[in-house]
Amino acid sequence: MFGSFAYEKILERHHDHLLMRMVRTIDFSFIQPLVEDCYSDLGRKAYDPVCMVKLLILQTLYDLSERDVVEQADTNLLFRTFLERSLDDDIPHWTLLGKFRERLGEQRFTDLFNRIVVMAKEQGLLDEKLRIIDSSAIRAKVDVARHLGVAQDDDTPDRLDRRSPDPDARTGHKTPTTQWYGYKVHASVDPSSDIVTAVETTSANVADVNQLIPLIDKERNSLRNDNDRSDR
Repeated sequence: MFGSFAYEKILERHHDHLLMRMVRTIDFSFIQPLVEDCYSDLGRKAYDPVCMVKLLILQTLYDLSERDVVEQADTNLLFRTFLERSLDDDIPHWTLLGKFRERLGEQRFTDLFNRIVVMAKEQGLLDEKLRIIDSSAIRAKVDVARHLGVAQDDDTPDRLDRRSPDPDARTGHKTPTTQWYGYKVHASVDPSSDIVTAVETTSANVADVNQLIPLIDKERNSLRNDNDRSDR
């Protein structure tokens, strides 16, 4: 009824929202050439991979299920703006997100991440003199009490690991009395810009200190490999 007048005022009020700032400052078109070999020219045209990657970014930022992130994208104006979808555009069905992950695979997502780091370096945003290494606890989506069960004849330290539906999760300890079941995300951060330059995910029982060298090597290799591609 009112056209864009009905929502432009809302977007103006949220000018400094993270998603609005990302829309203004990040050109996500670099995604297209990095994933084009994952698609065939045959059959029905696939959904825009840039939109699919953005949906996964929203899912991670707001810790949403695949079904919930698509529902939010359909009704949340800021989500739609970030996805560059008009009010008339459809949002991909939530079941396509899992298929998209499988299509790209772990290595392709790593390439996308590395390309963002390279872009930041090209823009002079990275200070190569200092890195901060930090590790965050990530709880596995496992009902620990349910799967731990009542101790019987198998009351051993690995009882939860053997019963868990998440075979890669492990128990980590923040203090002698504080623990969690899941993973650690180890990140190398450039303190001058707060940009994450390398990431390694491990089970929760892996020591933080052991990830220092692998993280530094990851960043160096990503920058070196990108330079090699540019030379060719």
